Amino acid sequence: MTNDQLLIGLDVGTTNIKGIVFTPRGEMVASASRPTRTHYLGTEIADFFPEEFWEDIQAILRELVSRCPSPKRIVALSFASFGEAGVAVDKGGSPLAPIMAWFDQRSWDVMEAWRRRVDEYEVFRITGMRINHVSSLAKILWERQHRPDAYREAKKWLFMASYLIHKLTGEYCTDYS
Repeated sequence: MTNDQLLIGLDVGTTNIKGIVFTPRGEMVASASRPTRTHYLGTEIADFFPEEFWEDIQAILRELVSRCPSPKRIVALSFASFGEAGVAVDKGGSPLAPIMAWFDQRSWDVMEAWRRRVDEYEVFRITGMRINHVSSLAKILWERQHRPDAYREAKKWLFMASYLIHKLTGEYCTDYS
């Protein structure tokens, strides 16, 4: 990496989607932000629509490029996003259902039923995770029960960053975590 190159970081958060262009030394060149569109269905029950994330990411990227004095120097893009929320996609990568917010409480009963059927310690030993309604597994199990058509048609389940990377590149990838 040379000092004349620029980088873009995008953070998809629960409150805002933020983007920044910066130098390898960490100096900010440009920034842009949009509120995260959250569709509340009740107290602590909410969906995000994947298409809205994609629209907002595109708008933020256009804004960042327009504010950048030398956009041709941009060489890399990185995502950070909230965890545990994901989207089921079909074989073409199209979303099959809204994204259940990471904080959503709908999967509580599904996980309590699962907890009665499995050994909690064994789940923790294997995964390093405790059984709880916030986990990705809880959302997948909830979708299997409450959105059976989407669950059956799903070919992949992508975290937000992976979904957006797929939209930008056509590639399916994720981080090791």
